[in-house]
Amino acid sequence: MAKPWLKHWPDGVPYSIKYPEIPLFELLRNSRRKFPNKPAIVFYGRKISYSQLDHLTDALASTFSNLGIKKDDKVALLLPNIPQFIIGYYGSLKVGAVVVALNPLVDGAEIMRQLINCEAKVLIALDELYTKIELIREKTQLKHIILTSGGSYLPTHLRILYSIKRRTESKAFAGTLNFSEIISGQKVSPPEVQIDPKTDLAMIQYTGGTTGLPKGVMLTHFNLVANAVQSHQWLRGWGYGEIPRDPLPIILCAIPFFHMYGVTLMNEGILLGSTLIPVPRPEPKTILSAIQKYKINYFAGIPLIFEALLKYPKIKDYDLGSLPFCISGGDFLPTGLAKEFAEITGTEILEGYGLTEASPITHLNPIDKDKRRSKSIGIPFPDTDAKIVDIETGTKDLAPNEVGELVVRGPQVMKGYWNMPEEDVYALRDGWLYTGDVATMDTDGYFYIIDRKKYLIQSSGMNVWSRKIEEILSKHPAVKEAVVIGLEDPYRCASGIKAFVVLHDSFQGKIGAKDLIDFAKQYAADYEIPEAVEFREELPRTPLGKIDKIALKRETKPS
Repeated sequence: MAKPWLKHWPDGVPYSIKYPEIPLFELLRNSRRKFPNKPAIVFYGRKISYSQLDHLTDALASTFSNLGIKKDDKVALLLPNIPQFIIGYYGSLKVGAVVVALNPLVDGAEIMRQLINCEAKVLIALDELYTKIELIREKTQLKHIILTSGGSYLPTHLRILYSIKRRTESKAFAGTLNFSEIISGQKVSPPEVQIDPKTDLAMIQYTGGTTGLPKGVMLTHFNLVANAVQSHQWLRGWGYGEIPRDPLPIILCAIPFFHMYGVTLMNEGILLGSTLIPVPRPEPKTILSAIQKYKINYFAGIPLIFEALLKYPKIKDYDLGSLPFCISGGDFLPTGLAKEFAEITGTEILEGYGLTEASPITHLNPIDKDKRRSKSIGIPFPDTDAKIVDIETGTKDLAPNEVGELVVRGPQVMKGYWNMPEEDVYALRDGWLYTGDVATMDTDGYFYIIDRKKYLIQSSGMNVWSRKIEEILSKHPAVKEAVVIGLEDPYRCASGIKAFVVLHDSFQGKIGAKDLIDFAKQYAADYEIPEAVEFREELPRTPLGKIDKIALKRETKPS
């Protein structure tokens, strides 16, 4: 298959890599041998060295072994970005267990569904979430619930303040274990577990559920090691620019660890022997303070985080000079947002692309300025193939600049969906992962996302891509945010198009639906024009911050 992107390949990045066929937890052991005293984690000033982190994860693995947890058992983590997540993650892997990172922001019913679906035997959770867990634990297969406090790994003075503020340190939770107690004083003797990296699972990660119920993605040790190595090789020039830096990246972990991108950043940092700076709540002041204090030189976020930073009134008071650039993934990056961020901070944002089913990264713009493309997700990672196929059958390869479904293949692509073979038949075909995203590839091999396949709207017998109309509406100076959906009408052979719009405060009450419809007519065909516009104070979002179109469709009836 022709790979036109190789003509624009980043300097110093190998086309192909020999990936280590090792269990994922060996990344931690290797870095402990190389950098025993280097901080692996810094949490609000509290430092945990690689030697200490390796010991803590060994202690947890020993505890699990004593509790009867064995290879292939599922350990669920219901935690924000705190050291206990990292300890729980690698400690679980060391006993041969499969990690399931749950989203603490979803409701109890969805947590229960995922715990039942993956057959989890252990849950490590934040104690603040116990009331939610208590209501569902009897309906699951959980054998053990391990609770931890958000303040357990703070420096002493902050831990005391946290304890006084919350007054839950001494609170007893019936039928649960205490995280700190089970790994302190433990005789450390982790079991010897035989892992086949290419077939044994390291994680079952549930998708965001933007197009239906979340699906459990099965990722092997090899999938996750490969993606961490791919990312490192793509960005390995980090730290060797004009600004003096630590030779290894200092990584700000603002993307939640329950998001697959957050997991890969963590794994990549451990692979390199970098220092991780976890942020439990990615609030603007916390992020900006951390960048300045720790001289962060590796910062990846989602568009919602960058938008929040730009809205923070004191952003110009912080020194962000340590950042060579930032990376955005997880959702569409508006061009205007990237431009404004660069103008205010002096730091450019590189857009990339991935999905849970690919561990998650498959594409990224090159570091080299002359090889980046605006509005593009970039080119495929090493050893990653990508192409555009027809939307109807997925069997016909399309020429450059034609619109179709993006399909990818590479060492980071999942093993399949947990207990959903019928989904595997569609998603995995002849070694290719069908992403469900509609895209184009230009003649140079750069890829551009157009929309989700499931967001296609049929209007007057024509295809309408919701993202195009959203971008048109967003050009209006009054529009802060816009989203469109198709309204299926059982009495017509076409869908209506409805827009939901959030206005900037200064335009509230001054702009009507007709104003925006007339504005859209300047840029869109007749069949692309929304029939109705509904103004909202805010739009519903998924727990990962994406606009929830399913919720909008659910609450909107055809006219």
